[in-house]
Amino acid sequence: MKSYKILHLNHASYLGGAEIALLNFLTYVNREQYSPIVLCPEGPLLEAVSDLNIRCITIPVLPGLNRYTLFPFLSALPGLYMRIHREAPDILYANTNFASLYSGLLGKMLGLPTLGHIRDIEPPGRMGLRLLRLNTKLLAISQAVQRFLLREQIPQEHIACVYDGVDLQQYHPRKAVKHQNTSKVIVGIVGQIGQRKGHLALLEAFCELSRRHTDLELWIVGKEPAHSVERYTEQLQRYIETARLGASVKFWGFRNDIPNLLSQLDILVLPSLQEPFGKIVIEAMAMKKPVVASKVGGVTEIVVDGKTGLLVPPQQPNVLCAALETLSKDKTLRIRMGREGRKRVEQCFSIHNTVKQTESVYETLLQ
Repeated sequence: MKSYKILHLNHASYLGGAEIALLNFLTYVNREQYSPIVLCPEGPLLEAVSDLNIRCITIPVLPGLNRYTLFPFLSALPGLYMRIHREAPDILYANTNFASLYSGLLGKMLGLPTLGHIRDIEPPGRMGLRLLRLNTKLLAISQAVQRFLLREQIPQEHIACVYDGVDLQQYHPRKAVKHQNTSKVIVGIVGQIGQRKGHLALLEAFCELSRRHTDLELWIVGKEPAHSVERYTEQLQRYIETARLGASVKFWGFRNDIPNLLSQLDILVLPSLQEPFGKIVIEAMAMKKPVVASKVGGVTEIVVDGKTGLLVPPQQPNVLCAALETLSKDKTLRIRMGREGRKRVEQCFSIHNTVKQTESVYETLLQ
């Protein structure tokens, strides 16, 4: 069997959702057929890739692209060109929207097929759109992202839709940890703290709900990005103080033990204003947890409303409150939805499905 060299480009060094998805993929990809190498800056991602015994090539942190950063963007290209040229890969893969701006242009310069992974619904601007179109193919994380790309005039034949997958052994309900306080119903939101995730609407809903039910606790897991100018966490803390919710709302910060944490929840909530996919939703469903989530983006492709969870319109705290109340009062319903959620993830969202479908895209690029 011939082995093909796949060069994976990531623009940043931290471990965000895209980087963790890449690590999951690299863990299970057929390395005998597709030999991976990762290009990324020094940091947690490089260390994690090295732990998988995959070779890494260090690059500087890549600058973004706008009218103020055009020169730094162009200045980064020669160094990338030389590193990639020396490796002579069969495919250049870009792991994020950001990295995909570089991959298409570099692919044209080097005569390489390129695959840009589009993980967010984020208009790239006219210049960015031209660069995205240079990629041989774009990999959409959901049908919602695929529709976004089609609206941006990317031809259908240049797009493939492959869902991110979850490791069903790592996320398994048999690893459940008992509640620290079994008398409480624990509702949790897990992910980056920011306005787009809808934390404030959740607090408004929880404030109303906790007036009627004192046996509830809200866990907020995650942190605001260091570069954020929203100061959104401060807004949330002020609301909690004003509404006197301090005794029933807990901030847990960034956590690495997500399976352990999810096992302690009774309900996962994701009240996002927009969501290109919703990886935490499939992780919670894999742990047999029911989900209450906004009816937006890729979430609607995951949650079967009324069967594996409840979908609500975004930014409507009263509707969100009613959905949370329905599940918090009915343990039997929570258990039934949790079981159905696990079945759905096993059928549609396993990491093995992701790897198999992505390898099929590789095959089309190598023809």
